[in-house]
Amino acid sequence: MHIHATHDCASMTPVLQQTQLSWMHIQPFSHERSTEMALAERIDKYLTTQEVARRYRVAPATVRRWRNSGYIPGAVKRGQGWLYDPDKLDRWDGEQDGAAA
Repeated sequence: MHIHATHDCASMTPVLQQTQLSWMHIQPFSHERSTEMALAERIDKYLTTQEVARRYRVAPATVRRWRNSGYIPGAVKRGQGWLYDPDKLDRWDGEQDGAAA
């Protein structure tokens, strides 16, 4: 049983109605849909050049220079832009901290 709210048109007050859910309305699990969501989550985790610049408090041009020289890890070309894997940047940060000690 499913309960949903509607409005009484005359008084515009909420009215609760009970309806039966039919098995026909339930969508079967779609592997394709879960794969798309997993891919979207993986893509969303990547940082843009501007986000990396904010992370390190430098100009985007500095991040581009670091990428071109091979100084910063985790850069991948996607379309016309570059994306950076935050996991690789986290490891790189740890290496930098270890080198400074």
